[in-house]
Amino acid sequence: RQDADEEGDAERAWRDAHRRRQVGGSQERAGGKEGAGENGDCEVSVCQEGTGKEGTRPQMKLLVVAVGQRQPAWAQTAYAEFEKRFPPEMRLELHAVKAETRGQKTAAQLMAAEATRLQAALPRGVRRVVLDEHGARATTVQLADRMRAWLHDGRDVAFVIGGPDGLDASLKTTADETLRLSELTLPHAFVRVLLAEALYRAWTVTVNHPYHRE
Repeated sequence: RQDADEEGDAERAWRDAHRRRQVGGSQERAGGKEGAGENGDCEVSVCQEGTGKEGTRPQMKLLVVAVGQRQPAWAQTAYAEFEKRFPPEMRLELHAVKAETRGQKTAAQLMAAEATRLQAALPRGVRRVVLDEHGARATTVQLADRMRAWLHDGRDVAFVIGGPDGLDASLKTTADETLRLSELTLPHAFVRVLLAEALYRAWTVTVNHPYHRE
């Protein structure tokens, strides 16, 4: 209980400070004081963090493209909790597709049908990160580094999650990157919740938010 209270206090303090910086930055930009030199050029730090325009930040969507439109209530609630925490410049969005009806179909047939739906749900040009049990391992700090690189790449990022039987090989081959969430075998409903928390935690590292502790 005490740890939770301390974490809540730290998060509230960070958000208050962040809002003050945003308000102060807006006031200074309005007065022409921030991000400009004598000739009106951006300062190096502002231009590197933004898009080359004074006071702007790069934006990116993180898309969770997953099989399964019906999830347990607890999983939906937990995912929604992390989804709402992301800032406007880096929104997390869920694109869920229908799981194939099992019947007498083989696992290969199920995965092929679901892969077709996932492919249709993936926006053109996004960076594809396939979640796979044999994917690349990443610590929170390493994931934060990847997130910074994605942000400056200029593309939205889609995290592709297969159904209970896995992901069809034809879709795996289209991946720009792979990611492994755990060495353990996890219930399917856990995956998007764990991913949302991991992405949120990585984002907090990039902005020095107190949520993550080494």
